[in-house]
Amino acid sequence: MRAGSPIEDHPIKDQINTGIQYSMRFGEIDACIASGMDWWKWETGFYPIEMKTEIVAWHKMNGLIKLHAQDAVNRKRK
Repeated sequence: MRAGSPIEDHPIKDQINTGIQYSMRFGEIDACIASGMDWWKWETGFYPIEMKTEIVAWHKMNGLIKLHAQDAVNRKRK
């Protein structure tokens, strides 16, 4: 939540579109590495799918929280 609304619905001020796009596969690799999990185990099915799904969701939300925290700092500075 940010300012009483879901963080996904809260606009970012002065948002810049970098044009960067990546696949879900890259998102999985990034989430796996960011969480300290073993990529080989991830790829070979060692981790349950439910756990992998939660790790990817956590990683996305973590990035969104950092983005919003920086946005709040930027707004305070102006």
